[in-house]
Amino acid sequence: MNPLLFFFGIAVLVVILFVVIGGKNEKLPRFSGRENLTLREIHTQYFLKSGIPCDVFGQLWQELANLMELPSGLLRPDDRFQQELAPDKGNEWDDPVGLVPDLIRRRYKEAGLPVPDINDLQTVRDYIEIASKASIHPGSSSPKTGAP
Repeated sequence: MNPLLFFFGIAVLVVILFVVIGGKNEKLPRFSGRENLTLREIHTQYFLKSGIPCDVFGQLWQELANLMELPSGLLRPDDRFQQELAPDKGNEWDDPVGLVPDLIRRRYKEAGLPVPDINDLQTVRDYIEIASKASIHPGSSSPKTGAP
């Protein structure tokens, strides 16, 4: 067997393993002790009195969970973007947590509203409360009532 071909094959295997293992969501173990709640349970326990319709809440919550690449039932309103949802060391530049402000800006622009100051955006609750204002605005394309 040609040694060059052998080493090339090993290199390809290492790259494949790196991509498969390195592509894992390293945040998931941070939530291992949490109960996986339904969207309805989360809305009822944490947002029922907020006035945010259940369907709007569900859409925003699922959108954020998808962006974070986490099961929606493991997120909680007090999860902080710079703590529980923070990028892993070495992944700061390509972690999706940096896109959260863009989601809010997009929603406000789609609703024809001025984008609010989002410098104080710290938790999942902050995201839901700020984004929901654009989602339930009469000019938005988001649903107004119903269930997730």
